Amino acid sequence: RPKTGAPPGHSAPAASEGAEAASEEEAGGANDAAQFKKLTLDDDSRSKLREASDSGLNLFGFTVHIQQDCLLKAARAFLAFKAMEDFGEILVYSPNSQDIEDEKFDLTFNTIISSDNDDVAPIRDAVLAVSEIEAVEAEKVTLDMYPEESEVSESAEAAPAPTEDPQSQAARRRRQPRRQLTSLLRHVQYV
Repeated sequence: RPKTGAPPGHSAPAASEGAEAASEEEAGGANDAAQFKKLTLDDDSRSKLREASDSGLNLFGFTVHIQQDCLLKAARAFLAFKAMEDFGEILVYSPNSQDIEDEKFDLTFNTIISSDNDDVAPIRDAVLAVSEIEAVEAEKVTLDMYPEESEVSESAEAAPAPTEDPQSQAARRRRQPRRQLTSLLRHVQYV
């Protein structure tokens, strides 16, 4: 339907573009670029993505940002995973699912899912509906977006290893007491 004040013949695409831009700003403003686009995939992950793609499923990448004041990051991540799994199968986790469960991640995690959905918006909206999720960046991805491990390791050899800054170290130390509570909550089913 035409945007208010739009010339005749200009229809949903113009309105849709504006809505998408507003949605992008609301849902994905936490980072300049979605981290899922920069993942390094091992052979097993590449094989899973290739198999899903070859079977006609769509692949969607997600970068999920949890609110800074969230006390139970693993619980929020679990709920976000459940929301994604309502639409398909999670094929890639970054960090891996065990590290996420053990809260060995800051406030951001990435996934790649396979789905028979053609549109990422309903999936992104379902993840955003989880409380204490600050932002979600999501879009359709292809296996071609991710270089082979050998290509990545060659470029990584040239770059020095990053060091953890003092602020990140302090944040990691603050999270340790919450791990006991989190391990108890893992066994609780959330509605």
